[in-house]
Amino acid sequence: MKNKWPMVKISKMALILRGSGLSKKDIDLSGSNKCILYGQLYTLYGPVIEEVESRTNVEGKMFSVIGDVLVPGTTTADAMGIAVSSAVNEKGVIIGGDINIIRTENRQINSKFLSYLLNQPYKNQLAQHARGTNIIHLSGKDIGKIKIPVPPLKIQQKIVERLDAIKKAQELNALQISKTDELFESIVKRNIIDNKSKQVLINDVCLKQEFYNPENSPDKEFIYIDISAINSSSYSIITDKIKRIKGADAPSRARKKISAGDIIFSTVRPNLKRIAEIPEDLDGAIVSTGFTVLKPDDEKVNRKYFSLTTCSGITTKQVLPRIRGANYPAVTDKDIFETKIPLPPLPEQQKIVSKLNTIQDYKKLLLKQKNLLQELFDSVLQKSMKGEFEK
Repeated sequence: MKNKWPMVKISKMALILRGSGLSKKDIDLSGSNKCILYGQLYTLYGPVIEEVESRTNVEGKMFSVIGDVLVPGTTTADAMGIAVSSAVNEKGVIIGGDINIIRTENRQINSKFLSYLLNQPYKNQLAQHARGTNIIHLSGKDIGKIKIPVPPLKIQQKIVERLDAIKKAQELNALQISKTDELFESIVKRNIIDNKSKQVLINDVCLKQEFYNPENSPDKEFIYIDISAINSSSYSIITDKIKRIKGADAPSRARKKISAGDIIFSTVRPNLKRIAEIPEDLDGAIVSTGFTVLKPDDEKVNRKYFSLTTCSGITTKQVLPRIRGANYPAVTDKDIFETKIPLPPLPEQQKIVSKLNTIQDYKKLLLKQKNLLQELFDSVLQKSMKGEFEK
């Protein structure tokens, strides 16, 4: 039989207290007392604190008891940033200042269940109670106003056990992704960065840039890419930031035509991350003259090898020292084309690419698994709120 759980204010099930004192300077790795600072709720801990990592020799004023849920009381970020919580099922831990303590004692509400709810389905409600502009505050009184679904404790425990199992799978998945990234980087370093092959100028393995004036076709629609569309974490284009414009409306700087497989490199305020590889669906787009367009010659260099080489840091580390201008730092096309890259024979380039493609294919599977695990986690939480668990 299915049942919809009653909605109860947090203040009706728990006492809400406030941490006291303690700052970063009080942390001592050899200290005799375990402690938690409010900033660690953002950076160090998740929904459940499995092990308290900090210690101090300072005598505390507020100590944890089993069943406490901690919510930060201050942040300089934003309302969504302050909306996090961590369950700490350990007594005697010193709780620092600017921390709200929801003291459940695991009586009416399981602390882990509450923390999971506040971190996801009730995160927005928690954020809505944040106050302030430059410094955001969240009071215990406002936290207490939030109503949450309250199943019987046995059902809460059942839900928590399922969520804990999914969390462990997510942690293993994250570790595998991290190890895959490390392996990828080690192969790039060993086979590309540390490659002892002859060095050639980028100019010698690239075709000439193509220039095109969209204004000559005023009624034609073009895809236009500027610097804001660069995804600096993955050397790719953020598709929802590209612009579709008529030739008549094209900016005067929209003058370079690109093809799939090209690399665009920002010459304006360049840095190690303002590079992107052009995917198939952006073939024929127009980019700003603030980019150098690198068009690899297929007869001289493997496109994927070229992409990995130019995005690995080999190129950017040579280009950055050439930046000129204080108010408007920039480099020229010539600065980029005159950098060097290692160029082994084409068969060896293909072998390197094959190794890296295998790793990337495995990472895609791991990322798919990551999404599925998150969907499963969200599904369990949603069902718990709707009462879709048997008593």
